[in-house]
Amino acid sequence: MSVAERELHKVAAEITEVIAKKLRSNVEQYGEILPEIKEMSAVKKRILVWLIVGQKLGIEWTKLLKLAEIFSYIYLAHEIHRQIGEEEYHGERQKTQYQVLVGDFMYGNFFLELANAGLLQYLSSLARLILDLNEAALIYSVEDKYKEERIFMGQSLAILGDLANVPKDTLQELITFGEKIGEFLCNIEDEGFDGLIKLQEIIDKSNVLS
Repeated sequence: MSVAERELHKVAAEITEVIAKKLRSNVEQYGEILPEIKEMSAVKKRILVWLIVGQKLGIEWTKLLKLAEIFSYIYLAHEIHRQIGEEEYHGERQKTQYQVLVGDFMYGNFFLELANAGLLQYLSSLARLILDLNEAALIYSVEDKYKEERIFMGQSLAILGDLANVPKDTLQELITFGEKIGEFLCNIEDEGFDGLIKLQEIIDKSNVLS
């Protein structure tokens, strides 16, 4: 791992620690809400994608860091709320109200940080992202089980592209590329692989970022 790569991993860890600190301060037993929320390994992979892509697009570092944090709140909120349906199905309704509040707390932090960073111009885009994620969750099918992740990564990269003022055709290419990344992340997580080296290779070889 190069010095630059180690630095990005360090930054990703710092962003997840900011989120974890808020959870520890405001949510009792937050690690029990979602199995992976305590380690945030899935979130870290996605933060690395946003940081690498954002750097290649030439986005101002402070804004990029804040957007990575904001995307992370949305990702965690959606994952927590998505888990609720599964637990209700298995008769665990007692736990669901608490999870709803924790997910809403994550959404609240996304809006707060968006406002604090002066990035409210992306509120409508992020609201559309959340709406599309919720609609995809409602019509989930085994045949298209990675749809939510494709939507999330595709639209998040589109927001980065918009911030970088890329042309419209490049914006569409970023969406398609993000969808590909989203599917790759789901695949390696389903198979229990780390996949970070391959992920870096995919991003480095992308024509849309060259």
